[in-house]
Amino acid sequence: MFKPVQSLQRGLLLIEAISARREGVNLKELAQVIDCSSAATYHLVQTLADSGFVQRLESPARYVIGDKLIHLLTNENQDRYYSIVHEEMFKLQKQLLGSGLFYSEYVGNQIAVKTIIDAKNPKQLQRQANYILPPYLSAGSAVHMAYWTDEIRDQYMQTYPYQSYGQLVWGDWENYEKLMAKTRKDGCVLIPEHDPLKLRLGLPIIGGGGTLMAALTVQWNQTQRKGMREKIKTLKSIACSAGQRITDRLQGA
Repeated sequence: MFKPVQSLQRGLLLIEAISARREGVNLKELAQVIDCSSAATYHLVQTLADSGFVQRLESPARYVIGDKLIHLLTNENQDRYYSIVHEEMFKLQKQLLGSGLFYSEYVGNQIAVKTIIDAKNPKQLQRQANYILPPYLSAGSAVHMAYWTDEIRDQYMQTYPYQSYGQLVWGDWENYEKLMAKTRKDGCVLIPEHDPLKLRLGLPIIGGGGTLMAALTVQWNQTQRKGMREKIKTLKSIACSAGQRITDRLQGA
């Protein structure tokens, strides 16, 4: 007679629970999912982590899906997705000569830069070791905040309170809410810099179903103030067109 392997069943339940929460799940919550002690749950989830199916993140300690699971579940779609995004990044850099591009994703309640096209080396795509964007201050983080669901935004803000990380720059929370609303309306955000010759714009990458997949930041530094208003218009126009092309391609338009 067939008898289910209980440890395997519990491991699959852990993977299912972790996959459902992009911001990550802590050990206590996982123990509740499989109705086990924290000690037993720890050994099970660490086995998954050692195998690459889940990943442990710190501050606070939590588990997110690992590279091996992502590869198994979305290999074909993921390859197509990154192929489209990276191809359009190179096209955008050629249109805005001298610009640098930064692609960021939301991973484990942090916004991490995954790939870069450096202005000094525009023919090479650099893969980053999860450089974390500062909360509220960067164009990429503003885009993520603007397009997230309330649930993800609230979770992020519990880890990075606005009063501690953003208020010194933006003032009251209402000011940042206006920035997010304008970002959604315009489809991009231009972050003010101390140096007016530095132009930094963020735009969303929208996938199927209108879901935010990532953010793309364009850093386009200038050498003179003459014609800056026109440069800003050019940056917004070209960047937003690139963002729309990516969305259309991802949605199969």
